[in-house]
Amino acid sequence: MRPFFTAIPLVFFLCNPVLASTEYAWVNNLLNHPNVVVKKGAIEEQYWRIQELEALRGFDVEISGVGDVPLLSNFQDDFTRDSKGQMYLDLVMSGNYTLYDFGYAQNNIDAEALLHNVKRLQLVAAAEKELNVLLTLVIGNQELMQKLAHLKAAAPELQSLKEQLTVRYEAGLGTLTDIRRVQIQLLELESNITLLENSLNQIQLTVVEQYALSSEDLVAIWHDTKYVLKASHDNVAAQRSKYLSELKVQSLMFQQASVRAQTMPSVEGALETRLYDVTRSLGNYKLSGQVKLKMPIYDNGYSEARVAKLNQATLSEVEARHQLQRQKQNQLSLTQRQQVDVETRTLAANEKLDNLAKQLHSLKQALGNTSSDVNGVGSLVNEIATTQVEKAGLQADAQRNNLEKLLITEQLLEKLAIDVEDYL
Repeated sequence: MRPFFTAIPLVFFLCNPVLASTEYAWVNNLLNHPNVVVKKGAIEEQYWRIQELEALRGFDVEISGVGDVPLLSNFQDDFTRDSKGQMYLDLVMSGNYTLYDFGYAQNNIDAEALLHNVKRLQLVAAAEKELNVLLTLVIGNQELMQKLAHLKAAAPELQSLKEQLTVRYEAGLGTLTDIRRVQIQLLELESNITLLENSLNQIQLTVVEQYALSSEDLVAIWHDTKYVLKASHDNVAAQRSKYLSELKVQSLMFQQASVRAQTMPSVEGALETRLYDVTRSLGNYKLSGQVKLKMPIYDNGYSEARVAKLNQATLSEVEARHQLQRQKQNQLSLTQRQQVDVETRTLAANEKLDNLAKQLHSLKQALGNTSSDVNGVGSLVNEIATTQVEKAGLQADAQRNNLEKLLITEQLLEKLAIDVEDYL
């Protein structure tokens, strides 16, 4: 039995009425990650725990046999059952059912049902946390590809400048030092490209090993999620953690009620059918009913200790909830400061790129007319590529900042309209 109120938080988190659930093929790979799979197993285990408690509360039926092989006996004349000293076999079928236990069994079931919903929310939290890890890799993959594109675009232009300097040197209009300066710039560029390609390969290898996804899948995930990663989001309070903690507290309260009920009287009903001497006849039988009253008298302080322990667990859970909320608020403040810093640096990078582009345009126009500073062109090309790489890094930092904010506020799955239960 699952009480109605236990489903209220899940209606909010698992059946969002605002956003329709969206199907993504890669979510199945995400949910098959070991960090998420272990949470699925906990849900299944908790489900069978509830079934076990439900079964214990049901009607128990058992069959037993009572046999007798006479060895030594002494009977009065009016006792006839065993006076002849013959072997016999009785069969007894009995059933027991708890008529009233002050809510002991139901409180246990309600407590476990609440924990079942806790496990479900913990699965959602684990999936969101693992999604954050995956999207961090996706952002890193996209960042590295953009950086590589900028550097590789600059390489042909530097190579062309090197050829021009070589021609000028052969014509006696330049020096070998000019050529070597551009060669050094090309070597640095190629070295940076190699380092970025190694990092890109490492990310793609990690994704294959952890999620069985390819580099093409990473690009597809980027297109599926970039509208969320590029947008700014409000700093709303994390609701899932709050409801999860409240469910735990409610479960502890039901456990306390169960312990208290255990100290109260209980009433059990029993039915018993006995067949006498079945080896000789089935005509001797008796059906009887019983009502049993059980009253605990003394348990050496176990109940009081158990209630005190559960009460302390409740207080600890409430304090942990407040601590988590404070921690999340501090994290949000940090991400806000980081966001301002990234925005400031991005504006500076944009201004720098604009100025460098104008300088390069002017220098190219003057080249061959009023200027012969080919190396100056090379330096500007190299600096523009470096600034573009820096800007790509800042854009990725902004996306990671938005991703972190969604994780802190527990909105990532909601913003992507992913309902975990659709994939289970």
